[in-house]
Amino acid sequence: ARGGGELALRRTGSFVRCRARVASIDVEGGRARGVTLSSGARVTARDGVICNAPVWALDALLSGGGNGGAPVDETLRSFSQRASRAEMTRSFLHLHVGLDSAGLDLTELRAHYTVMRSGLLSADPCAELNMIAVSCPSVIDSTLAPAGKMVLHAYGAGNEPYELWADERRGSAPYERRKVERAQALWEAVERVIPDARARAEVALVGSPLTHEAFNR
Repeated sequence: ARGGGELALRRTGSFVRCRARVASIDVEGGRARGVTLSSGARVTARDGVICNAPVWALDALLSGGGNGGAPVDETLRSFSQRASRAEMTRSFLHLHVGLDSAGLDLTELRAHYTVMRSGLLSADPCAELNMIAVSCPSVIDSTLAPAGKMVLHAYGAGNEPYELWADERRGSAPYERRKVERAQALWEAVERVIPDARARAEVALVGSPLTHEAFNR
C-alpha cells in the first residue's frame, strides 16, 4: 500500500499480510468472527470481517473448513446463495507498460482516464473492449518508476470474453499471438493519452483473462 492507504495503516498500527489465502470466514452466533487461512492459522476479528472476494465464492467461504462444514446462520446462507446467482461480467484484459517519460510533463497528465472506443452513447457502452481504463500512477507518485521513466496500466473494464481464452494454453505460441492481437485495443486507448506511447515503451506486459483468473478464486 502506497500513499494515503499506507499512512492510514501506520496510524492505526495495522498491517497487510501478503500470500495469506483465506480458506473460510468463521461464523459464530450468526456473526463473522474472523477467518481461517489455508495454512490453518486463524485470525480473529475485533468488529467484523470485510470480504472483497467475488460474491460467487462467498457461499463456499461461509461453509468452509473454519466452520467444520457446519451450516452457518440461515440469514447469511440465504444472502450468500442469492449472491452466487448474480450475473457475471466478462473478464479482464490488462496492459502494464513502463515508458520513457523524457519530454513529458507529468503535471499535464491525469491519474486516471476512461476511454470509450465506440462512445458512451453507443448501443452497448459495456460492449466487448469498448470501455478501457488507463491509469497513470506515476502522476501521483513519481518514485514508482526510476527517474525519467513512468508506469502505466490499461485494462478492459470487465468486457473481455473469457470464452476466447478458455482453451488456450498459457505460454504457447497461439496464446502469445492472441495476447498481442487483443492488446491492440488497449494500446489504442493508451495512445489517446500518450500518442507516442509504443515508441516510448521499454517494457510491456499483457495480462489475459487466464492471468486474471490465476489471482482470483
